[in-house]
Amino acid sequence: MMRMRMRRTWEPHQGGMGVGLHPKIPTLAPAPVPVRWRLPRRHLPMARAARVNRCIPRERLNLAVVATQPEVPRTYDEAMASSASQMWKQAMDEEVACLRANQVWTLEELPKGVRSLPVKWVFTIKRDANGKIVRYKAHLVAKGFAQVEGRDFDEVFAPMSKHTTLRVLMALVAAADLELHQMDVKTVFLNGILEEEVYVLQPPGYDEGNWQKVCRLQKSLYGLKQAPHAWYTRLHEELKQMGFQVLQADPGLFFKEIQGERIYVLVYVDDLLVAAKSMATVNAVKNRLMSAFDFRDLGEARVFLGYEIDRNCKERTLTLSQKRFVTELVAKYGLEEVNPCKVPLSKALRVVGERLDVQQFPYGELVGSVLYLSVGTRPNISYSVGALSRDMSRPTVENWQAAKGVLRYLIDTKDMGITYAVKSRVGTLHGYSDSDYAGCVDTRRSTTGYVFLLAGGAVSWASRLQATVATSS
Repeated sequence: MMRMRMRRTWEPHQGGMGVGLHPKIPTLAPAPVPVRWRLPRRHLPMARAARVNRCIPRERLNLAVVATQPEVPRTYDEAMASSASQMWKQAMDEEVACLRANQVWTLEELPKGVRSLPVKWVFTIKRDANGKIVRYKAHLVAKGFAQVEGRDFDEVFAPMSKHTTLRVLMALVAAADLELHQMDVKTVFLNGILEEEVYVLQPPGYDEGNWQKVCRLQKSLYGLKQAPHAWYTRLHEELKQMGFQVLQADPGLFFKEIQGERIYVLVYVDDLLVAAKSMATVNAVKNRLMSAFDFRDLGEARVFLGYEIDRNCKERTLTLSQKRFVTELVAKYGLEEVNPCKVPLSKALRVVGERLDVQQFPYGELVGSVLYLSVGTRPNISYSVGALSRDMSRPTVENWQAAKGVLRYLIDTKDMGITYAVKSRVGTLHGYSDSDYAGCVDTRRSTTGYVFLLAGGAVSWASRLQATVATSS
């Protein structure tokens, strides 16, 4: 005999025995195996009907920033259609004029069998420490992703200074009371000599003569894979002729001594810092560099790589902070009016709970932003950022709430920074290290942290999860 299971159904009243006797009274009807219990949608439990990812709506993101800042165009057509089209046109005119003055390319017919690289305009807005617009910038960039190794380029390595090196230099400037000035290079990559034969299309909006002709590059251009290497090689040769040596621990820092006075030049792509005891020495170095390259003298350093440099000449202190970056970050995620937190992360996170919709809630973008703070001027959030970074591939709603908790902590501590003073001796370096015991609730691995201080301020720190499980602290 075939075994039958009974399925609960909801049927309208049809009269007769054994059929639904009432439209609201369930009846039993035979059904083949397998079967599942079915209920109308209105009878589903409330927990299953709850809204997924109950977090800040995405519509709130970016509103505080977009309302107060001009939009940066992504293409040439968007720039010409924007309200600041005259400013963007002026920036592009300056870029093209500089390219022609430096004889970056020559117009030629494209040889047979050779492929030309496409180009595009990249627009940026440069601001000062107060967030005021200083300059509209436009760069002509080659789409270097289409280059072929061995044919279009060979060597691409170009060193840049480390954040630790920058902080050590700031500590030396404060402790020895050095002069600190800043410079940047106009169209930096145009100074590099190109060894390979590379062709690119003419700039959008600036066709010269026959549109069928292309630009054969004589010098490097933004976007080329070998452009940073060509620029660093050229700058290194010039500084070497000036008597500078490269620091072995960081090739982005150059130094030399003149009659017992040490001079430092820190290089980060197109931004330079010059530090020396006397103002005459600083001016001599700047004048020599400006005679060789198209440098812009920015005077005393105030903002460098997003770091705000605040010097108190009376107390002879130097403070590094990122207050404006924190303010913009909090406004971007719509948390200006929330209550601040006293600690960045109150407890260890566990990878449990409901998975987060990363398409709607940009968890990776938020963690990357606070990561830049933790490696820059905020060692007090290193542990929290490290814990949040472990779940980048599988974030949960709890991870998102914890990441916003770090932002709430930054609201109340945005004025914090690292202060270097002359009170400590220049050569005195203090280091501290500690670890917890089985602090990770998922793996039971311990977390090690360390910090090194110079001139009274932190210059190097880290908070890392140990590779193995420790049997003791």
